[in-house]
Amino acid sequence: DRLRAGQARAWMWSEVRGTLEHRLRTDPGVAAVLPEVEDDVTAGRITPSTGAHRLLARLGLGGGA
Repeated sequence: DRLRAGQARAWMWSEVRGTLEHRLRTDPGVAAVLPEVEDDVTAGRITPSTGAHRLLARLGLGGGA
Protein backbone atom coordinates (compact mmCIF):
# COMPACT_ATOMS: atom_id res chain seq x y z
CA ASP A 1 0.00 0.00 0.00
CA ARG A 2 1.01 3.66 -0.29
CA LEU A 3 2.04 4.07 3.35
CA ARG A 4 4.42 1.11 3.21
CA ALA A 5 5.86 2.28 -0.09
CA GLY A 6 6.57 5.70 1.40
CA GLN A 7 8.14 4.13 4.48
CA ALA A 8 10.32 1.88 2.32
CA ARG A 9 11.50 4.88 0.28
CA ALA A 10 12.29 6.86 3.45
CA TRP A 11 14.19 3.88 4.89
CA MET A 12 16.20 3.52 1.68
CA TRP A 13 17.27 7.19 1.80
CA SER A 14 18.11 6.88 5.48
CA GLU A 15 20.43 3.99 4.63
CA VAL A 16 22.03 6.00 1.81
CA ARG A 17 22.67 8.97 4.12
CA GLY A 18 24.07 6.74 6.86
CA THR A 19 26.41 4.89 4.52
CA LEU A 20 27.58 8.07 2.83
CA GLU A 21 28.25 9.78 6.16
CA HIS A 22 30.18 6.72 7.39
CA ARG A 23 32.34 6.73 4.25
CA LEU A 24 32.96 10.46 4.58
CA ARG A 25 34.05 10.07 8.20
CA THR A 26 36.33 7.07 7.58
CA ASP A 27 37.90 7.78 4.19
CA PRO A 28 41.59 8.79 4.41
CA GLY A 29 41.29 11.17 1.46
CA VAL A 30 38.44 13.02 3.13
CA ALA A 31 40.26 13.05 6.47
CA ALA A 32 43.23 14.73 4.77
CA VAL A 33 41.19 17.78 3.76
CA LEU A 34 38.40 17.82 6.33
CA PRO A 35 39.97 20.21 8.86
CA GLU A 36 40.80 22.75 6.15
CA VAL A 37 37.34 22.51 4.57
CA GLU A 38 35.64 22.88 7.95
CA ASP A 39 37.82 25.89 8.79
CA ASP A 40 37.08 27.49 5.41
CA VAL A 41 33.33 27.01 5.91
CA THR A 42 33.28 28.35 9.47
CA ALA A 43 35.44 31.33 8.48
CA GLY A 44 33.14 32.13 5.57
CA ARG A 45 35.85 31.63 2.93
CA ILE A 46 33.71 29.04 1.13
CA THR A 47 30.02 28.23 1.27
CA PRO A 48 28.74 25.10 3.03
CA SER A 49 27.67 23.82 -0.38
CA THR A 50 31.18 24.24 -1.78
CA GLY A 51 32.62 22.48 1.25
CA ALA A 52 30.23 19.57 0.82
CA HIS A 53 31.09 19.27 -2.87
CA ARG A 54 34.81 19.22 -2.05
CA LEU A 55 34.35 16.39 0.43
CA LEU A 56 32.14 14.40 -1.91
CA ALA A 57 34.68 14.85 -4.70
CA ARG A 58 37.29 13.16 -2.48
CA LEU A 59 35.07 10.08 -2.59
CA GLY A 60 34.87 10.34 -6.37
CA LEU A 61 31.28 11.49 -6.28
CA GLY A 62 31.74 14.56 -8.43
CA GLY A 63 30.97 18.13 -7.59
CA GLY A 64 34.57 19.11 -6.94
CA ALA A 65 34.25 22.86 -6.60
